[in-house]
Amino acid sequence: MPELAALTVLLGSDPTTSTALIGLFLDDDGAAAATAAFVATSLGAEGPVEDGVRTWLNYGQEFPPEVVPDNGPAPTSLEEAGMWGQEVEPTDLENRMMPTFYRGQTNFSDWYYPSSGLSVTSDLGLDSTALSAPPPAGRGRTDIENLTQARNVNIPVIAFGGTNGLLPVPGEMVRYAETLGACSAPSCDGTTPRVVDAEAPNSAVPTFGGAEGGFEVYMSEGYAHVDVVSAEDDETNNVIGPLLDFVSRNLEE
Repeated sequence: MPELAALTVLLGSDPTTSTALIGLFLDDDGAAAATAAFVATSLGAEGPVEDGVRTWLNYGQEFPPEVVPDNGPAPTSLEEAGMWGQEVEPTDLENRMMPTFYRGQTNFSDWYYPSSGLSVTSDLGLDSTALSAPPPAGRGRTDIENLTQARNVNIPVIAFGGTNGLLPVPGEMVRYAETLGACSAPSCDGTTPRVVDAEAPNSAVPTFGGAEGGFEVYMSEGYAHVDVVSAEDDETNNVIGPLLDFVSRNLEE
């Protein structure tokens, strides 16, 4: 297909298995993810050339050390925030990711991120007054709906990030948490705030209210952007366990 010729710039033109082509496009170490981080997924690595065809090393196989480097300790301030920790390859390309492209009843691969407007509303939390209200209260973008209901959000909130993704440190969630109203759900204690201390132990890893205050943040070390929702339930996964506890705790109330 002539329309797909541009992909050779990212993927090359050498004979390649279908699995390797998708891996090369979506993997967090690939050229596509370097320019479009919203597709970045830790899917493995390019494998050996077999009979002149490039192959792919999938989840569960042994990877060369350079594929899973250690990016060092966690940052101690938001200014230093960037990827850190031991990289892992937790998403199963062949059995987990590829079926989302051809099985029905899923829109997982319909990536909305580029058109979601997050770059326009960055650092505004859930209250868009600073953007959509007329000056001096806002930036005069009256074409955008003025959202003012963040303070009415009184339910527990849980958030997840990957240390090799777009949310590498919990401190990135402080601004969002501070826009919410106090948690009044039965699972909260009614006194603990969403953010207990934004600077302790440091601005990159602050103290949130946890279950008592209705705001929890969990990081998965070495995860890229999409891994948070696509990774297998192995020892590296710090999403499924906390999420199940969250759901269970709030269903019981």
